[in-house]
Amino acid sequence: MNNQLSDISTQYRKFSKGQYIEYTQFNEFLDFFEDQDRLSRVMLQGVGIVCGFKPNLIYTNRILSSLRLSQGVAVTTDGDLLTLNNTNKVSEDVYVNDLKTIDIESKDYTHFKVYDDFKAKYQAFRNGAGKQIELWELATAQEAGDDFQPINNLTKLEDNYLLLYLESYEKEVKPCRGVDCDNHGVQQIRNLKVLVTTAEGIANILGKDRIQPHPLFIDDIMGYGKQERVIIERLIEGQGIDKKFLSSDVKSLYSTVLKNNDYGRIIFEKNQCNRSINRTSDCLLSRF
Repeated sequence: MNNQLSDISTQYRKFSKGQYIEYTQFNEFLDFFEDQDRLSRVMLQGVGIVCGFKPNLIYTNRILSSLRLSQGVAVTTDGDLLTLNNTNKVSEDVYVNDLKTIDIESKDYTHFKVYDDFKAKYQAFRNGAGKQIELWELATAQEAGDDFQPINNLTKLEDNYLLLYLESYEKEVKPCRGVDCDNHGVQQIRNLKVLVTTAEGIANILGKDRIQPHPLFIDDIMGYGKQERVIIERLIEGQGIDKKFLSSDVKSLYSTVLKNNDYGRIIFEKNQCNRSINRTSDCLLSRF
């Protein structure tokens, strides 16, 4: 799987009425606006889990029956927007995607199977010997096929890690027959997979994926500066009791204290422009 933002399209063409265009010219148009959409999420809104995606192990008669994952919103560092979804309407056309709904509170994953990443071939899922790390795919009762087994057979689940992985690849094109070729195109597949891996698997992903630590977990984050009280009464003392104050005046008090004491300086020194130079996978992780 190649990251979508590894090569960014910076221009596109406008077409005239009745003009014949090559497929490369049309794809250039799509690539430009897709890249702009992804870049706006990554650089202007930020990346990571915005809310939700809370895992909870559900037990029935002291036996693990499901893993409940709450609805959530996340943005990957490749600019993909992640949410849980269910199929809302199955398309009658084999070349048209099914419609999905995100109007759900949570999903209960009751089954699992060994996950084989043979479609997307994500390099961070392979160790130094080229072998895939231990991965298990979770599925709901409705999604599970014959090759899945009950989740209570997955041992030491409490000691493992949960990953949200956007499986991204192009669907293989079948040979054209007759006039059907004009209706096909190359289908771009985006499947959200809920995966489980071990601590060793996570270490392998972190080593190859360059996932940046959150600034709040950096050592000595408060190493610079000192604490200083912000005294609102100083506004009154300096300008008189009859003076009207704006919210911007109060904000200025706090801004001055932060600036004078270099508050958060280490964050900007270690993480400045990280989001613009790092292109990691469509993968978000959480510990149970």
